[in-house]
Amino acid sequence: EFGGFKLLSTEENDGRGLSLKPVIEVEGGCGSCGGGCH
Repeated sequence: EFGGFKLLSTEENDGRGLSLKPVIEVEGGCGSCGGGCH
């Protein structure tokens, strides 16, 4: 995990090779529950 991105391996990415997944969208999903997720 680096620079706000998470590195997905080929297995994690359904065989499509390495890819970067933004971590921000995961954190953003918690913003809508009034801060109770942290």
